[in-house]
Amino acid sequence: MSNPNQNVMQAVEDLALIRRLIDRPNETTTSPRALNTNVLLHFALLAISVMLVGVELYWDHIIAYTMSLAKNDASIRAVGTAQIGAGLGLIVALVYFIVWTGARQQSQSFEDYVTQNFHYLRNLTLVSDMFVKFAAVGLLIMAGHTQAIGALFLVYTADLLIQGRVFKFRVREAMPLGVACLVASGFYYAWGFEALLWPMAVFAGLTTLSFARVLNERRRALSALV
Repeated sequence: MSNPNQNVMQAVEDLALIRRLIDRPNETTTSPRALNTNVLLHFALLAISVMLVGVELYWDHIIAYTMSLAKNDASIRAVGTAQIGAGLGLIVALVYFIVWTGARQQSQSFEDYVTQNFHYLRNLTLVSDMFVKFAAVGLLIMAGHTQAIGALFLVYTADLLIQGRVFKFRVREAMPLGVACLVASGFYYAWGFEALLWPMAVFAGLTTLSFARVLNERRRALSALV
């Protein structure tokens, strides 16, 4: 008969192994050039998210107001959908351009560089993911249910956290944050909140924290070379 303590220790070791395997995709190289690329990516995302939050604040929720007008105007729905699609396309193109530039500076092929440092860009998974998200938002706009877009943005943020895309968080940090965003999206929809300011502010805040983490990793990598 096996020792219960040995079974417990084996279970703990198995869990530790699973944890290491889960954490492995989130590990990045300590190469300063690769970290510089990650810094540029985070800076671009932070600049875009802060700009959107600033537009909402300065022009008194102009984005949410335009979305509300789309409920009763088919032309506004079509224009809004096209603008969101164009914006997402530009963001994806910017991400790939920054990584492609990093690959050239590293004197590596784009495929090898992405495989080593940015696993979520492999096989155009980011493009596919963004297309699915755009399709959902576009359908909501075209159907005139723009009140659900704020809650959907929180769901998208949770998805980025849980899948380990973009944000630089450990699993034990990303999972609770992702669950919190999912719960918040449920309350946001249930209470009928239509403002886009808070979902965008959440994304900007998470990007800021992730940006700080990447900068800290870059500083440690540069210190190790001295």
